[in-house]
Amino acid sequence: MIETVGVNVFATIFLFGILIFIHEWGHFIMCRLVGVRVEKFSLGFGKKIWSFSRNHTEYMISWIPLGGYVKMAGEEPKDNERPKEWEYYGKSPRQKAWILSGGVLMNVVLAIVIYCVMFLAVGKTIYTTQFDEVLPDYPAHQAGLVAKDKIIAINGENITLWDEMVAIVHAHPGEALDVTVERDGNVFHATIVPQDEVIKNIFGEDEHVGKLGVASPGIITEELGPVEAVREALYHTGFLIKTMYQVIWKLVTGQMSPKGLGGPILISKMAGDSARMGMIYFFNLVAALSINLAVLNFLPIPILDGGHMFFVLIEAIRKRPVSAKIQENAQKVGFAILMLLMVLVFYNDIERVFIKPAAENTTEQLEDKEP
Repeated sequence: MIETVGVNVFATIFLFGILIFIHEWGHFIMCRLVGVRVEKFSLGFGKKIWSFSRNHTEYMISWIPLGGYVKMAGEEPKDNERPKEWEYYGKSPRQKAWILSGGVLMNVVLAIVIYCVMFLAVGKTIYTTQFDEVLPDYPAHQAGLVAKDKIIAINGENITLWDEMVAIVHAHPGEALDVTVERDGNVFHATIVPQDEVIKNIFGEDEHVGKLGVASPGIITEELGPVEAVREALYHTGFLIKTMYQVIWKLVTGQMSPKGLGGPILISKMAGDSARMGMIYFFNLVAALSINLAVLNFLPIPILDGGHMFFVLIEAIRKRPVSAKIQENAQKVGFAILMLLMVLVFYNDIERVFIKPAAENTTEQLEDKEP
């Protein structure tokens, strides 16, 4: 138990440290590029342990090792003072936008780099349509399919990948399919009606799908060169960004329950679990959460980078900055929204990680005592 907690804590510190530090480093780089002075650049939060100054910037190591922060010159809006050329509010809307987007861009770059290294190191995993398991009482079993069979076509459409087969079968619950099967070099046809089942999709929604009842697909590892690795990393990153925005849209429109949201407690458990499974799993989690951080930070909520970007957009249209008072009040609203969200995800975490497992354990104990 103590070892588990220790791994979770260390993995969580390392994970959040990477994500937040890389994010702030992105802001720091953009500040340098557009000529904004950075007064402080800290690795960690809280009281500083050690520091040195160079080129108007104090570089620090602080006690709390959860990321870091950047303090820019002139980052607080002032209505009655003319900003200096090296201050944030002395820059054009375009320059401000580059600074604000720096953190998000670096989080996306981090994910792409991690995925590139992973694809180069272990290759691309391909799941074939050959299967090692046929579930009893399912259509495939009733049609006479057995382990090591390979489905090569459905309704005359050739398929080679497991995902292709799943997509077709899921789309035809209760409908007869002409399935072409290869067994020991011989090919035959079978008419199979996928069983209609209700499952949860990636958004937590109930969905009717067809099921054949085959499992454990064959696995092939394809080695990738640098160009292919970059291409796969870009595709994977883009897919996760698209999925994140779909989740957010479904949450905002009420199509998805906020009960599925997780927070620091769940992330800590995931970090510990993935670290125990191996570095590939841990850094895969780092990449996914880096994308999540980028997407969430770019939402138009005051206090987040996206909220500041919204004010910069208004400034570009109006040809003058939004007043300091309006920005200050908006940030208070944004802070309140984030606090409500934190309360919600903490409640979800406590229920998911502690309450539900305890209730399930109690139920199992009671069932064991039944005659």
